[in-house]
Amino acid sequence: MATKKMGRPTESPKDYMLRVRMDAETLRKLDECCKVEGLSRSEVVRQGIQDRYGKIKK
Repeated sequence: MATKKMGRPTESPKDYMLRVRMDAETLRKLDECCKVEGLSRSEVVRQGIQDRYGKIKK
């Protein structure tokens, strides 16, 4: 019986890395969003992009 190879999920690979500069207040807000919603910084940023994209495509 073959075992499934362990590793990162491949359903939606994250092949691109983005580095962003922000001030301390913006970082504090990001971290508070992460804490309250139980999400990573990356996931909060991705959701924010989806929200903004949805607004411009209406």
